[in-house]
Amino acid sequence: MLPCLLNNAEALQKDSPNEILKKIFEAHNMEFSEENEWIIPYSKLPAIRSTWYPNDKQVCGLLQIEVFIEKGTILEECFAGFPSGKGKLNDAYENFSRNSLHVMLSAFWEKHGPQQV
Repeated sequence: MLPCLLNNAEALQKDSPNEILKKIFEAHNMEFSEENEWIIPYSKLPAIRSTWYPNDKQVCGLLQIEVFIEKGTILEECFAGFPSGKGKLNDAYENFSRNSLHVMLSAFWEKHGPQQV
């Protein structure tokens, strides 16, 4: 699913990091609401957001994924994005999707993918 979404790199380059994250949730048939910059799957905690640090002076950029579990508890993971035909942000999202996305979906939002987790 996600590699198919990320294959449309040209379209995704126009999206903000959170817009891409919303498309990922939509592709997993997950309803969500939004409050400020937080995406709230099923309108209850935990919430999630993403921030992109392109770091134009360095080879790679950094995708920061934050999961707001409860007041005072935020899980943060970061993913490098290297230049490729798809762009740094897409590369970072590919790293996220291959390493943590399905674990988070299963652990926090009961979206279990037996082939993934």
